[in-house]
Amino acid sequence: VPADTPGDAQLYIAGDFQGWAPGDTPMTQVDDTTWSIDLPFESGTALQYKYTRGSWEAVEKDAQCGEIPNRALTVDGSAGPAQTIEDTVATWRDIAGCP
Repeated sequence: VPADTPGDAQLYIAGDFQGWAPGDTPMTQVDDTTWSIDLPFESGTALQYKYTRGSWEAVEKDAQCGEIPNRALTVDGSAGPAQTIEDTVATWRDIAGCP
């Protein structure tokens, strides 16, 4: 997450797999800029998702405050039971003053 993410922030993942509810699926903070979550999916499952700080007013945006397309992933179970995805959030709608 960007360095200006509030220290007391809670991050969430919202996606088609949980009804696009922006504050229903919390992530775990690893350090100041890294968060994680483990979710069970069958290999081959196609997902779309975004990161939020609990609401659509605090959704991730690109570095110029533009909307980003939904992130997409197809689960690949061929390498074992876990798949690591590393995403970067450029900025947050509310912090950057994005429309």
